[in-house]
Amino acid sequence: FVADLVYSSPMTDPKAYLLLVDDMPDILSTLSRLLELQGYRIAAAGSGPEALELAKREVPDLILLDVDMPQMNGFEVCRRLRANGKTQQVPILFLSGLAEPSQKIEGLTAGGDDCVAKTTDFGELKARIESLLRRHRRGTGANPVTGMPSPWVVEEGVTQRIIDRRPFALAIADI
Repeated sequence: FVADLVYSSPMTDPKAYLLLVDDMPDILSTLSRLLELQGYRIAAAGSGPEALELAKREVPDLILLDVDMPQMNGFEVCRRLRANGKTQQVPILFLSGLAEPSQKIEGLTAGGDDCVAKTTDFGELKARIESLLRRHRRGTGANPVTGMPSPWVVEEGVTQRIIDRRPFALAIADI
């Protein structure tokens, strides 16, 4: 990442928690430092299974997810995050060593929200992160008081389970 904007003013919400996932320690280290300088709180995972465990412990505000990893690639990690009720709404930004359109399409199809090449300028990456966080905070599909999914999110989940012929149970209580 080209880091020409590292020393710009910190973001407005210093409590945003980002989960970085990449199997290359040097990329994790560099990106962690750059984003911490911008005021983000960072957790780093070197593999897909580790990322799933970290996301289960504390749900991040956004996940930056490498595509090409051993054990479990980023697309599979994304699918598993989307299948989990706690993490299904977390914005996911794919990081790819290749800028191939087919990878971008597969990432978006798997449930990702955006995809950038690892060679992307840091200023652009930072802008994409902030844009995804803003959009997520505006419309998470969750009740702002309880954090419970909104009716349209529940309906979407039920509809998909019916289409997939997967068993499910549903209970709705509203106060």
